[in-house]
Amino acid sequence: MKKHFGLKRRLVIAVIAALLLCGCKGEGSSKREELRDLAEALLAGDGESEEKEQETEGQETQEQTSQAQEGEADASQAGGNLALGNGEETAVQSEYLISDSNIRYLTWDDIKEMSADELRFARNEVYARYGRKFQSQDLQDYFNSKAWYNGTIEANDFNEGILNEYEKANIQFLKDAESAAGLPGLAEAPSKEMIDRYGYEQGYSVLSFDLVPGTAADRGEYYEVDAVYKQGIEAPGNLGYGDQVTLVFDELTGEKRTLVYREGGLYSVGEAYEEQFYYSPSADGSPVVLYQYSDDRVEKPIYRGELYIRKDATSEVAIMNEKHSVTREELANGGWYNGVYFDSKGYVVRLVFYGD
Repeated sequence: MKKHFGLKRRLVIAVIAALLLCGCKGEGSSKREELRDLAEALLAGDGESEEKEQETEGQETQEQTSQAQEGEADASQAGGNLALGNGEETAVQSEYLISDSNIRYLTWDDIKEMSADELRFARNEVYARYGRKFQSQDLQDYFNSKAWYNGTIEANDFNEGILNEYEKANIQFLKDAESAAGLPGLAEAPSKEMIDRYGYEQGYSVLSFDLVPGTAADRGEYYEVDAVYKQGIEAPGNLGYGDQVTLVFDELTGEKRTLVYREGGLYSVGEAYEEQFYYSPSADGSPVVLYQYSDDRVEKPIYRGELYIRKDATSEVAIMNEKHSVTREELANGGWYNGVYFDSKGYVVRLVFYGD
């Protein structure tokens, strides 16, 4: 740190200069003595001031060192709290049956070992995260025992509009699984393996199902209906203008059609332009699903077999926002559904038509 000359030190220098000037001019000794006495007094005071300044600087250094040590202690304590916080967070996560049901779609692997009661608690965890209270005492007692739960919203005041798409889908998924688990005597549906093979998207099968009229049969706890399983037709994603491609349009009969890419779509070779399948090459060349008319997916039959539909299943047209319980009469009339939800044993719990 740089030191600056104080006022007294500058005065001393001025007095000494005056002494020298008096000597040079030959002024009287009394005048020189007065100046000398003044310089000594100033020097004595300046020494005291310097000692005080050094003492003050020493105090400041001690204070800075003390503050630095306190800062290090605070940082060390904060780090300990942070580590403790992480540990607490891990402990809290372990209190959930499914800790991430609010950020991803659940699968059967997530719940296959759960009992009906555990599935019920897991379903209500979604609500409990938001602080919802519960009318069922066993649910309220269960969540009151969790460190992360803070019930502040009455059940009747809870707004389900705050749930995200993952939470809504998982609530239905867990509810369906919960109902299936409550039917322990019901064996796994014979069609489950086939449907699982193709997989699910947002909770429902990637396949669509065309119910065959007049085939619905009452099997006690469920209905059995003949159905044609259908899959979207895919074309290579790297076609160039004028390229032709041969695609299977019916795996049951082996029907194939050759299409040519032109004017924004695929057209049957040798036919008029009336039938168009909308197509646009993909950026990475991955397969492209074909669509036709009002965004209807172009599909091909891949299998004919049974669908097993629980009697408490629902049927709905999504665009009309109405839902009702299925009946044998409705199923006997047939119908096409492109949003079919299944429980963990492969039984249909929802038949949805997504379309216009």
